[in-house]
Amino acid sequence: MSFFVSESLKGIISEEDLAANSPIKIIEEEELLVIRFQNSKLKIFEGELIEISLSDKIDNIKIVVKQEELPNVFYFNGKVTDYSICLNGNNHMQRNGMFVLNKIEVNKEDNYVTCKIDIDKRSY
Repeated sequence: MSFFVSESLKGIISEEDLAANSPIKIIEEEELLVIRFQNSKLKIFEGELIEISLSDKIDNIKIVVKQEELPNVFYFNGKVTDYSICLNGNNHMQRNGMFVLNKIEVNKEDNYVTCKIDIDKRSY
């Protein structure tokens, strides 16, 4: 792999700096696929989307959130909710339905919670 170092950086970064054993590491940032929930009072929260299964009647969604976000999950439970998948800052596939919390799995080591959510599109 080769890199081009601009003239302005030649005194700061050398070819050795970019070598595999260099203390300088280039980290690629990944864009997380998130799902954004919003209710009629404009309260919003997001979770990292793990899995989604879509149907005409019920959408099954699996997300990961920090434990600090759990009050938002509980707040939305039993309420009509708008939701969309968010990628690169753009909302896609906007839908709505009744937010029903199905299951919570706690990962104590990482301070994250996996939530299984059903969005019932028939009940309102």
